[in-house]
Amino acid sequence: MTSQKVLRRILIGAVILVGLVLGIQWLTSLQGDLDLGTASTVGMIAAVQLEDDGQSAVIVKEDGTVVKNNGWQPGNQDRDLAWDPDGQRLFFVSDRQEETFHVYRWNPDKNNVPEKRSIDKAGRSSMFFDLEKHSETDRTALITTRGTVQRFNPKDGSFTQVLPPSNSAGATEEGGSTTAMEGTYGRLGGTSFRNAVWLKERTWAAAVMRTDDGEILLVQPLFSADGKPTRPQVIMAAKKIDMAVNPKTGALVFTFMDFQFPPNQPIPEESIKNGKVVRPFAHGIGLFDPSAETAFGLVAGVPDDKTCFSSPAVSPDGASFVVVVGEYTGDGSIDARGLFSIPFEVGGASKGSPLLEGEVYEPSWNPAGDKLVYIRKTGSNRAIYSCDSSGGGERNLTGDKGDFMKPIFSPQVK
Repeated sequence: MTSQKVLRRILIGAVILVGLVLGIQWLTSLQGDLDLGTASTVGMIAAVQLEDDGQSAVIVKEDGTVVKNNGWQPGNQDRDLAWDPDGQRLFFVSDRQEETFHVYRWNPDKNNVPEKRSIDKAGRSSMFFDLEKHSETDRTALITTRGTVQRFNPKDGSFTQVLPPSNSAGATEEGGSTTAMEGTYGRLGGTSFRNAVWLKERTWAAAVMRTDDGEILLVQPLFSADGKPTRPQVIMAAKKIDMAVNPKTGALVFTFMDFQFPPNQPIPEESIKNGKVVRPFAHGIGLFDPSAETAFGLVAGVPDDKTCFSSPAVSPDGASFVVVVGEYTGDGSIDARGLFSIPFEVGGASKGSPLLEGEVYEPSWNPAGDKLVYIRKTGSNRAIYSCDSSGGGERNLTGDKGDFMKPIFSPQVK
């Protein structure tokens, strides 16, 4: 055999070896997740459709076509939709297997059968993917599991406890934890977490915790200089609290209905007048920005039930947010009267302006910031509508095709 043939074989072998190494590295990076291929979801709106028997995750296209996910069966309850940050996949929870609310991943472009991504029997809800810059590389989400908040990795299906913070190696996928911090959270009056979001580049978390008579909004630093657990801060207590994150700054905006003094905490002296407890306001909107000199501030506070707020949604540029405005009907409910736009700043309600009138609910922005999608209720019908960011150009997208809730635009852009 000539030296040239030997050299050629050595080179071929080296190329094959490099290919094998790169292939192994690529497979390792997938962490066992073989969900490959891109999806074009620009302009798609994900929503929950209310069925005669159950509810299904659907996609509404720009022309109003409604696409139901494959694999749905009558009786299934799909809920809590959340787009992957790049819009490639839609996630939701459903009880379609094992009578447990598992996490599912769906490629709506191909409309394949959604893939179950959680493997244990713990029920889950309220998934949150943030849209700050790091989400391009770290596509994990926050999700509630048996009353705790956990970090979910869609690639390998793993869950790691976030709230209550746990330094114990015994924290499990089932939501177990035995740290002293659980006692701290319990003393705040909470029974379980309803939902949670990341703030400020994931250095903080904000969560709504259920109580015996309402909800508490608390914030929790996730890191400390000395490595010791940090304590949660109660920001608000009310019958119902909704929240949204500014995608540019990582600050929080929240609405609260039927203000309450936080349980297990002393009532401020200034709220006791002539021996009676007087609430500072009944309903309102607040901001929390961990990087601001004064972290908490009010956008609006109202004294009676004629005006209340719900469902804040922050514009993609972070400069403003929209909020549903209406009359308080009790038990954390609102009779919606319209949609308002408000600057993202303390006291911003005085600069707000109306966008829409009528029974509108659950607004969501498109990624370009020039359109909104929402539910408009007419009689008993809950149709999905869209409008321009100014409130003009309103369109009924779904007409009489059914009743829907919680529409959200894909974050994918052209």
